[in-house]
Amino acid sequence: AFPSREARLSALPIVIGSLCVLAIAYRFYSAFIPGESWLRLIAAGPAGTGSPVVSEVSGGINTAPTDPVSRGPMKSLVTDSAHYIRNGDGVEEAYRWRVDRAEVKDEARSAWQQAVLPELRAALARAIR
Repeated sequence: AFPSREARLSALPIVIGSLCVLAIAYRFYSAFIPGESWLRLIAAGPAGTGSPVVSEVSGGINTAPTDPVSRGPMKSLVTDSAHYIRNGDGVEEAYRWRVDRAEVKDEARSAWQQAVLPELRAALARAIR
C-alpha cells in the first residue's frame, strides 16, 4: 500500500537531511562517484528534462515468493514521464508516474506504452552497459 500523507511528511526531514549529506559528499568525492550530480537539476527547478534514473536490485534472499524481487534481478528506468520496470523473469511493467503516482495502473500493454516501450528498453540497455 502507498504510505499515507502523514507518513510521507514525517519522513521528509530525514530525506532532506540525507540529500544534504549526499550533496556534500558528492562535492568532495565526485571523482569516485559515478553518474551525474542531481544538484544541477534541483537548482534549475522543475522545468525541463534530465537524464533517466536507473536502478537495479539483485534477486531477493529470504523474500516472500510473491515479492517481485523473488523472481530474480530487477532493473528500472525512470524518465520524465514513465517508469519502466523489467522483472527478473522478463515481465515488463510501465507506469505514467506523473498521472499515476502510486503506480497502480500497469500500462505496459496499453497503446500509449507500446509506442514508448522500445525506446525505454533501449535507454535501459544503454544505461546498464
